[in-house]
Amino acid sequence: MGNFYVSVSFKGVDSQKLLAALATVKDDVYVSASHGDWVTIVSEALDTQDQSVIDSYGEAGSEGGFNAVSVLNHNSDFLSVDVYENGVRVGEYNSCPGNFNPDAKPEDLLPRVKNAEAFSELAREGRQMQVLELLQAREEFTDPDELHQKLVDALGLPPCSVGAGYRYVKRGECGDSWISAA
Repeated sequence: MGNFYVSVSFKGVDSQKLLAALATVKDDVYVSASHGDWVTIVSEALDTQDQSVIDSYGEAGSEGGFNAVSVLNHNSDFLSVDVYENGVRVGEYNSCPGNFNPDAKPEDLLPRVKNAEAFSELAREGRQMQVLELLQAREEFTDPDELHQKLVDALGLPPCSVGAGYRYVKRGECGDSWISAA
């Protein structure tokens, strides 16, 4: 069995301010320690892997000029990554969009990216082309765990976001750098 997790990382937000903002959320949320400009959250609702829930966190957390990046890893079979800016989803990546379609055509099993530039704009200095190359690879299978790790490195996301989901953090499997927002 592979990884099942969703995390949302926010750029330019202090973890203590994010904790205060999440105090009104009626969901069990954990916030990571700050890593450079980034802070990551996981929540019970995010672990449902419902795109509308993921969007609600990404959109709300990116309002006011901030950026957010959500990462969904489903059973280490596919990776979905979204970029949010000013309350709007502006970039999308899915390593295997036809994963749940039993009638998927071969092209539906290839990675798909929408607005790769939104990802490259968040890249670390000098890593813009690396991000574009990672997301635009047209291989039949891209290992989701490996790709997430490479994106963390290229974008500067918190390393703790790889493999981190609500259930893993709650069970103490992701280290002690997480704070409960409850």
